[in-house]
Amino acid sequence: MTVTPSQPTPMSSGISGTLRLARQALLLQETVYEPLLDSSRPLRRGFSIISVIMLVVSLAYAVGIIINLLTMPRLALVQQGIYEAITASAWYSQTAAAQPNFAGFFDLMYGLVWQILRVVSGYPSWLGALYAFFSVVVLGILNWLGYGILAHLVARWLGGDLSKSRYLAVLSLSYAPTLLLSANVVPGLTMPASLIGLWTLLTNYQAIRVAFKLSWGRSVLITVLPYILAVIFFYIAIYGGIYLGFFVYGLIS
Repeated sequence: MTVTPSQPTPMSSGISGTLRLARQALLLQETVYEPLLDSSRPLRRGFSIISVIMLVVSLAYAVGIIINLLTMPRLALVQQGIYEAITASAWYSQTAAAQPNFAGFFDLMYGLVWQILRVVSGYPSWLGALYAFFSVVVLGILNWLGYGILAHLVARWLGGDLSKSRYLAVLSLSYAPTLLLSANVVPGLTMPASLIGLWTLLTNYQAIRVAFKLSWGRSVLITVLPYILAVIFFYIAIYGGIYLGFFVYGLIS
């Protein structure tokens, strides 16, 4: 019986082509990364792939928020009803008559309290949908660049010789598991973040193994160390900022 070796997946362009490649990466098919190594404009190709993935996820987030906004009880009606009950009370009338500025102050604080309740409770809003759409795209691209740069530094240290732009192109497709977050558009359905995180680690490993062609042990180190370095840098920045603040305070006091 003759076994035919798997062939690299041909490059696909456009949104539909990118999503087809993402589906193969999601199914842990390593050969899907190979053609990205030969891309004529690797950084541009990688940016295109990560942008499509994050745009799909952000659109799903925004649609989910809008669906919740349209189906949940109108909070504005509750707010208005309580407001009318309070302002019609004898206490409000007596206080407003005794203190001329009370009505304006009450309106300001009442509106502020309800805005805080909306934020704390996670109540959906049109502004929240817009914010979710743009923040997911921006944060996804920044994560791709940040992780990619750190992983490339670790890979060079461990003997990898692939250029940064070509590695970023390969890495972009490993974010395919993020597309599973699109399922959250269905009311009541939530994809476990731990599952997506683990899946992304696996696809990151595959992308690194294909890109740098190092041993599995070194590939694991390249996959994991950027997360450890990011945590270390985070704490250094936090505590460094605190100590710097105390130092500056001591100088000016």
